[in-house]
Amino acid sequence: MLKLKSLNQIKLIKKYLTSVKKTLNTFSDFVNTEDYLDAAFYYARAKKYYKQKKYDRAINDFSCVIALYPDDYRSHIYRAYAYKKT
Repeated sequence: MLKLKSLNQIKLIKKYLTSVKKTLNTFSDFVNTEDYLDAAFYYARAKKYYKQKKYDRAINDFSCVIALYPDDYRSHIYRAYAYKKT
């Protein structure tokens, strides 16, 4: 068990925990878990389609990822490669 030697240590720990809580709240607001899981599913399936040379299906799934996360550069690159193959 942690023994606290001073009131200052207690204040520092409370300040730290408050900071961690704010950070977690901000992060959870930023990332919608359901969208993230959907994007991860579409990305994995798109990569599978790409490897199977099913480029039209891969393009559709990469487009779904891009709709959810427009800054995902990997999906843009793979979608471009898939377009090039068709």
